[in-house]
Order: sequence, then C-alpha cells, then structure tokens
Amino acid sequence: MERRKLKIKITESQLKRIVKSYNDEQLNEGFLSVIYDFVTEKIKKLIDLFKDKKIDKDEFKTELKTTASDDELKKIDKEYKKFKEKKETKSTTTKNIIIGDSTVPYLDNAIQKASRINKKGGESSLWLGGMSVIWLIGALKKYPVDSDVENVIISMGTNGGFGKYLKYDVSQLFELLEKKFPNADFIVVQGAWGFGPLKNIKDEDVKKYYQKYKNEGATIIEPPIGNNEPHGDIPIYKKIAIEVDKLL
Repeated sequence: MERRKLKIKITESQLKRIVKSYNDEQLNEGFLSVIYDFVTEKIKKLIDLFKDKKIDKDEFKTELKTTASDDELKKIDKEYKKFKEKKETKSTTTKNIIIGDSTVPYLDNAIQKASRINKKGGESSLWLGGMSVIWLIGALKKYPVDSDVENVIISMGTNGGFGKYLKYDVSQLFELLEKKFPNADFIVVQGAWGFGPLKNIKDEDVKKYYQKYKNEGATIIEPPIGNNEPHGDIPIYKKIAIEVDKLL
C-alpha cells in the first residue's frame, strides 16, 4: 500500500510574523499564536478534504522526531497551556487603530474593522490635519505603551511632499511605533497628491517614498489615495477600506 505524505507549507509573510521583533516574554506567546492559528486553519482544510472518505489509519505515518530533553518538553507544554488559557479568555474584540493626518476621519468612515483613537484630533489621538511624520514622531514619544493594539493603520506622507519638502527618518518613526505598540502589525495607506503644492509630485516619487515604509516591515496598501483632493468621502476610500479590512 502506498503511503501518503502530508506537507504543510508556511508562507514568507507568516514566517515574518513569527520572527518579528518580540521581547523574551512575547516570543512564546507570539510564536504560539501564529502556529496555533496556522495549524488550526490547515486542520480545518484537512477535515473538509477527508470528511466523506474512509481513511485507513495505517496509510499515514509520522516520522517526527525531537532532540528536546524531557525538561524542555515539559516547559514547552507548560507555555502552551498558559498560551491556550489566554487565547480562550481573550476578548473577541480586536483593537485596530488609524493614525496620521487629515485623511484619518475619512478612512475611519470607510474601514469597518479599525477606528481612530479619538474623534478629536491631537497628540493623544495620534492624528491631526496638516501634520507630517515629524509631528507624529513627537506625538508617539509622549504616547503610552499599548500592548493590546493588534494593527496600526498609518496614513502619512502627503504633508511634507513625500519626503521632498520635509526631511525625516522613517526608521525613527517605526522604532517608536514598535516600542509603543509591541504586538502590532503596521499597515500603511499611501497619501494624496496632484493638488496645491503637490501638483508636481509624480507616481514614482510616491512609490520611492513608501518603499522606506515597506523596508521597515509595513504592509503597503494599494491603491493609494492618489491624484485626488482627499478632503471628503471620495470613492477611493472605499476601495482602500476593502483592502485594509482584508488584513484585519
């Protein structure tokens, strides 16, 4: 009888989530969270695949081996039980926030699974009209650590001409984001151009600018707000919202 081998693949994005910068305490929970969700998804697919078939248990064989000691295995088991208890008692409400400039209220209106920290703009809300990354860096320095946030949607870059008119270090922004939201993933909405002092901004200028965010590990949303006057509930926000909500 031919033996079947089951292979489970992990994508690059899933691997990145596993090895993303965790501190020692978060590593166990973060790693287990990804593995737990990943394996659960694969098991559900296997159940659907074989639910109407009779399977000879001898057809399948595992050759899984471990070099871990008994003490190490006990420690892993203990950590898993702690993680599982947290997973089962955790609130079903996911905390996803939107931060940035004057586009934030319009994104808030369109995105279903994330919202502003507060409807009133300011440093404590991490959004304010007319502000640039330099302002956001200053606001983040004063902001408390929030380990409950799972996703941060960032809409920044328009004010400052996508790095052409104001110079700043995007890596400093992400250093603060990761410090203040240690368990979060970062999603970036590309800004607007083609109006006022931004009439001469080109598509390639925008792509080059947001590559810096991508290099820091952020997910860049397509499409951008783009060549539009952004102050209003224009159709592009709905398209952006669909792509953002897919990730949440």
